[in-house]
Amino acid sequence: MTRRRHETPRPLEGKRRREGGAAMLLVLLAMIPLIGLLALAMQVAQLTATRAALQDYVDARAVAAIQDRFGGYTERVDVDVFIPGQIDPGTDPVCGGWDHSARNFASASPCRSASGVPAHRVEHAISVPVLFAPLATLVGGDPTADLSAYATSFIPERHVMLVQDVSTSLGSIDASQDALRALVDTMNSHDLPGDQVGLLAFGSDVEVKIGLTDLESDLGAVHTAIDDLALAGATCPSGGIKTGREQLQPIPPEHEVAPLMIVVTDGSPNTTCAGTSGDPTDSAVSETETACSSGIDVWAIAVGSPDMTALGQLACDSTQVIPVSDPAGVSAAVVNILTGIPVRLVE
Repeated sequence: MTRRRHETPRPLEGKRRREGGAAMLLVLLAMIPLIGLLALAMQVAQLTATRAALQDYVDARAVAAIQDRFGGYTERVDVDVFIPGQIDPGTDPVCGGWDHSARNFASASPCRSASGVPAHRVEHAISVPVLFAPLATLVGGDPTADLSAYATSFIPERHVMLVQDVSTSLGSIDASQDALRALVDTMNSHDLPGDQVGLLAFGSDVEVKIGLTDLESDLGAVHTAIDDLALAGATCPSGGIKTGREQLQPIPPEHEVAPLMIVVTDGSPNTTCAGTSGDPTDSAVSETETACSSGIDVWAIAVGSPDMTALGQLACDSTQVIPVSDPAGVSAAVVNILTGIPVRLVE
């Protein structure tokens, strides 16, 4: 019988095994921070998405609150955009006013021109600052970052220049005066701070009856200017629109003012005013295009025996011509015009 010799590991082979084990350990140790960084990136991405959803939620709530105030103001916003179980949907909007000069929101009752909405993420087991939430995840637990968002929406100050045709082709000024009174009274009923109204008359010439003035404090003066209107001369809308644009400018760069021009006419240009030239219709269309391109929203209200084709060229869009035969119709038309002003979010 042959005796089997006991073989011992060679020194070189054992060294290789030890080095291989050490290398594997180093690889594993190196992967730990990589795994941690990956988890951190995933958590940050989740928090970023949740924060964006939270901001979308309060933005929508703020805009909807102003829409509820007037029953209009742009397309209805769906406020059910919160993530169930992550964002608390129970936050109520805070109504108030927006100070355009100081750019400050002040809560008030009743709600006037602005709405503020705060919201917080629903609390879980652990609440930590957002910077440490990913690290807390690595060591276990169910952390929630202290996420919150706030949105303020407001209605821009409405500066409205009324451009009234007083040419003899109207036949009577009574319907126009009724329309203007209904327009001003409807606007005043909204009780919005900062609303301004002006009135000018155009026939063969242009006369500013009252420049832009605060509607809340000078309603009586505006009514007096309307009462004093009288028919005279031919029809020169180009001069009226040009002067109306000049009254509304300059438009503040922060766009916290919504400039509107409402032209009340039968839409039949037949003369050229001083300061304008060329064909009366071409001149009126050119002045309208200039006003619209400068940021003024131009509407036309048809009175008398209107030329609807001509009127379609005296507004920023042909759909912005409103045929009106009675004050109630004007009130409804004004609501449509004024509630078309977009609600704006404070950036």
